[in-house]
Amino acid sequence: MEVCFSKLPENSKVWIYTTDRELSNNEVNEIKKHSLDFLNNWTSHGIKVEGSILLPYNHFIIICASQENTNLSGCSIDDSIRFIKDIEENFDISLLNRETIAFKDGDNIKKINLKNLKDEVIAGNLHPNTIVFNNLIESKKDYVNIWETSASKTWLKRFLVN
Repeated sequence: MEVCFSKLPENSKVWIYTTDRELSNNEVNEIKKHSLDFLNNWTSHGIKVEGSILLPYNHFIIICASQENTNLSGCSIDDSIRFIKDIEENFDISLLNRETIAFKDGDNIKKINLKNLKDEVIAGNLHPNTIVFNNLIESKKDYVNIWETSASKTWLKRFLVN
């Protein structure tokens, strides 16, 4: 069941998917329609899951689900993955590549593959103060507070030159 993101508890579970390209505003609007259908039919053990889906910067799809009224089961999580795969297919985008690193480059969002990380650091494109999107976070609280953070405060710090 769709619930306004701001009304979800801080301990709500968060899954973050990075798109392989920027979505157009029309695509974002269409994905929002699909999201509403998904959320209004999403259940776990027969109980509606209270959740929200965000599309920040037209580069991410974020699913947030409350765990207060229901435990998210394997089946309900599988349903969310099916939803993401449907979005991939319908919009010809990739969302499940966990080797994509996204960061801010001025007003733009830049994405690199993990295998190119060292080259980006050497080129000076990624440094300790670069704002990165920490997709390893798992809760709404962390999404609000530390999803966008300096690279030096993430797992990337071991690759950076001070």
